Amino acid sequence: MTWAALLLLVPAGCVTTPASPAAPRALLSHPPAVADCEKTTGYDAIIVGAGFSGLTASKELRRGGRGNILILEATDRIGGRASTLKKGPPIDLGGAWIHGVTINPLTPLADAMGFKRITTQLDGPIYLDDGKQVTLLEGARAKEYELEEDAFYQRLLVSSLFQLGLKECRDTTSMPKAPRNAEHDVMCQYLEKMANDQVSHYLPKDSAFRYLFEGNIGPLESAVETSQNSTVDAVAFEAGDDDLIQEGMGNFIEAFGAEEPVCLNSPVAKITYSDDGVVVEVKNGKRYQARTALVTVSIGVLQARKIQFEPPLPPSKQEAIDGLPMGNMQKVIIDFKDQPDFMGDTLPNSWVLYQAPDNSVMAFVIRPLGKNIAIGFYGGEQAKTYERQCASAAGDRPLPPERQPCDEEPVQRAKAALARMYPSNGITGAQGTAPLDISQAVDKADIYLTRWSLEPWVLGAYSAALPGAWDKREKLGVPLCSYQPATQTEPPQEGCTRRLYFGGEATARPMYNGSFAGAHEAGLRTAREILRTFEEEDHAAASKTPTAAAKP
Repeated sequence: MTWAALLLLVPAGCVTTPASPAAPRALLSHPPAVADCEKTTGYDAIIVGAGFSGLTASKELRRGGRGNILILEATDRIGGRASTLKKGPPIDLGGAWIHGVTINPLTPLADAMGFKRITTQLDGPIYLDDGKQVTLLEGARAKEYELEEDAFYQRLLVSSLFQLGLKECRDTTSMPKAPRNAEHDVMCQYLEKMANDQVSHYLPKDSAFRYLFEGNIGPLESAVETSQNSTVDAVAFEAGDDDLIQEGMGNFIEAFGAEEPVCLNSPVAKITYSDDGVVVEVKNGKRYQARTALVTVSIGVLQARKIQFEPPLPPSKQEAIDGLPMGNMQKVIIDFKDQPDFMGDTLPNSWVLYQAPDNSVMAFVIRPLGKNIAIGFYGGEQAKTYERQCASAAGDRPLPPERQPCDEEPVQRAKAALARMYPSNGITGAQGTAPLDISQAVDKADIYLTRWSLEPWVLGAYSAALPGAWDKREKLGVPLCSYQPATQTEPPQEGCTRRLYFGGEATARPMYNGSFAGAHEAGLRTAREILRTFEEEDHAAASKTPTAAAKP
């Protein structure tokens, strides 16, 4: 998780946060809005999804003077993939970090709302388990690891630059009157031959640390396998100094959106868009009409075709959706409460890697928020496999986060890893006599698990760009006009009436891919695009209105 230092994007050092007031507060930049879910007409915009992107867009539209806004949310709460445990310590079930705090837009926002940020120790211990003994990566081997990691990320950086150049070549070629010269053509031919956007292509083949590199940058960071991940996405993502929110990211986003007009339990089934506006149909039979619609649901929901569009989405939009699959990330939250703390001298909020004898890699956050808790992480296909073991138990409704019988395999694997990394070493149990049995300590703990791929209105953790598809994020975010599929394959983007907009983290820049900062940025961007469209339409309508004749 330290690769971003290669790009020199994040200054070294910690950020000091202001003292937190007694209770965090909502961000009130304008009067609160109350949703009238029975009112079905007269809206400026209908926003589909009350995640961070939709809440941000609503706030920005109302700040821009457009008060007739309605958010339709499929579930029974706001926040989307931001959700903090309601029992015990405020541990997040969904995303938890403010990544790259020095340039992240959430940093000043959280501070202004009175939430306290806690620095994460990204360079936590790395444990290598060969089945006979567990070795802590340190000394000369740790230095070797750092050098090989730097070389690996440098190869990814070069690849990402090749991809940017290749995109410019293709864009230039598609321009009918683009200037051409022999040197330009030779360079583009070279890039076509040499560019490989697959992260796995650049892994060191004979390194003892190959599996650590592969697990950390792939499943545990991008939530997909390295063979399914673009180098541009991997390199551009802004990490480095990462902070947790003491009160929980879910509670922060819930407070942020507390004043927005949301209709809960209102899953959208179909959106019809035309020059005259949009009609948004909800599964309960209601049909809402507005000038425009903004879709902020997860890319997983779009890929599952849970929302129908009329006219159907054009090929370019569907291609963008298909190029940004949902990755998977599962957390196993083990709250030891008042039991003895056996996790050695590992600093609070540390990101710890563990490589098992089969070379699989999992991660832990140890003592988050200074609590006697360990949070295990599985990513990519491993997370998907574990979550799917609960599919039959879940049915079409998500399971509660409390440990279920179908969760035993990920729980047992996390328990085994903790026991290998932190042998009791004579730590006494509650009675002060017998040595602590870590397996029993885990079994006595409160255990919670996430299963985002089974959430029917999420279907995964966050988006990832397939190799060669990193530019699909921008294309997904392009608004649509109405068009006739029988006569043309693409909507006219010049001089057309834009009615359908797309937001959410999947439309954010690669530097914020998959993160709440990306969702926030997308919410601001789409809201401002809608405001500009309204201004242009209102100005055009005013210019066509005949001036009343002066009275004699």
